[in-house]
Amino acid sequence: MTTQLTEIDQISDLEISKQRAAFEALAVMATMFANLPGGYITVHSATSLTPYARINLQMDTGQAFEQWRVALQIDPATVTLHRSDSRGWLAADGEFAGIPVHMTGHHLPLTDEQAAELRDRAAVTA
Repeated sequence: MTTQLTEIDQISDLEISKQRAAFEALAVMATMFANLPGGYITVHSATSLTPYARINLQMDTGQAFEQWRVALQIDPATVTLHRSDSRGWLAADGEFAGIPVHMTGHHLPLTDEQAAELRDRAAVTA
């Protein structure tokens, strides 16, 4: 069996310098929002599919998500709720210092009614 690499598989071929603006934005965020909760933070490389670096902020609670959403001035109307069994998570996209930011907030308890709602397959992330 042979494996053929596609462009998206070749992220390691990109120089870290392509992520510099995102790292600089994170440094500014760490200074400006020093008192906000920490989370799981990743920087995604620019690829042929996404020609820019992107910051992902994953928060453990809805409260931490909301604090960051407000600080980053992300419109609350853009927040989406996703469900998985009796738990849910929030997601929203915004921008900071010209860098796209994707946020999620996890471990949200759902009511029985919310958990029982049918989910559209397109709304479930892999």
